[in-house]
Amino acid sequence: MKISGPIDFGQMYEQGAPILLGRVYGWFHQKNIAMKTQSNAQAEQVHIAPFSIRQGLVGLSLDQTDEKTLEYLSFLTGKISAEALYFLHVVPDSWVRNPFPEEIEIDTSLAQSEWQLSDSIIGAMKAQIDKWLGQKQGCNIEFDLRHGDPLEEFLHQAQELNVDLAVVGKDTRSGDHGIIGRKLVRKVQANALVIPDRAKPGIHRIVVPVDFSQNSKRAMEAALSLWLALDQEPELIALHVYELPSLSSYRLSRPFEHLKKIVEGNIRDGFEAWTRTFFPEHTHAIRRELHGRDMPSPAPYILEAADELAADFIVMGAKGHSKVELLLMGSVTEKLLTINDNYPVLVVK
Repeated sequence: MKISGPIDFGQMYEQGAPILLGRVYGWFHQKNIAMKTQSNAQAEQVHIAPFSIRQGLVGLSLDQTDEKTLEYLSFLTGKISAEALYFLHVVPDSWVRNPFPEEIEIDTSLAQSEWQLSDSIIGAMKAQIDKWLGQKQGCNIEFDLRHGDPLEEFLHQAQELNVDLAVVGKDTRSGDHGIIGRKLVRKVQANALVIPDRAKPGIHRIVVPVDFSQNSKRAMEAALSLWLALDQEPELIALHVYELPSLSSYRLSRPFEHLKKIVEGNIRDGFEAWTRTFFPEHTHAIRRELHGRDMPSPAPYILEAADELAADFIVMGAKGHSKVELLLMGSVTEKLLTINDNYPVLVVK
């Protein structure tokens, strides 16, 4: 069963109905695609400007993770415009009562008071920042040290500065799998960039997982914005991870591979229509890829596809866009942040 005629996204949105997968995936698929749009598809098209950072907030932990975070940030701000970067380290209240962890290279024997310890930490922050970002022209750089709950202080500062990008590193050696970073990304209202300490500077191939929702559309807009900003335009790949139904209980008159081919053909038709509807000026720049799955969560398959495609950057949409929903994060995005140790991930709110 092939799609007959053009897909009218706007009309489907007016009627409040998502596109049935039977229309896009094939007659035997049982789920729905969240492919909702505004009533006028042309009104949904927005001008996409090159990616830039107006006010960035960078969390530092003063361990080995910072070195990789700052190295990547140095690369990124060398390629895109950055007006201001604010670096923040928060000393937990418990640290005032307990010795500093050994991995933080601060000579506590030279600091006889909390004030002197703060000076030592600020000195360490300044040395790291100057090493990687000291020569950035046209970028206002500030840094601060606070005491309290790291998550609460970061979120407070993000709101106070009205940041448009929050940056946090991920220690892949840690057993907590980046719990603090995921909580921060979940709650901050700005876009968030998570940089694992195994990430290598460079953006040659960007992968954007899409499920045809409004979140996917925002993620693709951000990816196109980044694509426009880079002097050597990277390859931009829209990736859809789809699930084929289990047909073991059905007697099929045709081989499964034949039905799979029909399903993938319908997906590609819908994929192309989605791309041409929302990104008509950039359709030529978007490579579309499909990746099948047979397990519940798409996150491992997204990373598997990223490996196969030799990607080096991922852009994903977060769940929701209202003030309440901004506090939430989709389970796929959260799972991917948990298991990803290699790729910088830009989470688009």
